[in-house]
Amino acid sequence: MKLGEDTGNEKQNEKQPGERIEYIGQALVEFAVVLPLLLFLVFMMIEFSRMFHAYLVAENGARQGIRYAVTGEYDVSYCGGFEQHCEIESEEKAARLASIKDVAYLASQTIMRNDQAGR
Repeated sequence: MKLGEDTGNEKQNEKQPGERIEYIGQALVEFAVVLPLLLFLVFMMIEFSRMFHAYLVAENGARQGIRYAVTGEYDVSYCGGFEQHCEIESEEKAARLASIKDVAYLASQTIMRNDQAGR
């Protein structure tokens, strides 16, 4: 063996001055730690946006229904006969309620609803 030859006994990973130590897999571990938090934030923003949209649509539907109800108008097709107006007061009230419900539903079309729920 010659002088100055590498005998293999020296540590291969010794840090020399000014040299960087590479940590293999460190970025992967950091990503695995941060990824659930990032996904949680993204999906919370999406769900909050969906809830806010549903709130605004329901509010708009209620507003349009109230505006229509204040006018006192109604759809005569909800009256029992084929006349231009309802003959009795209870028939008129039923026609007004159905007409108001139609206007409110039309103003909030983007909300999916089950009309049979709660019956």
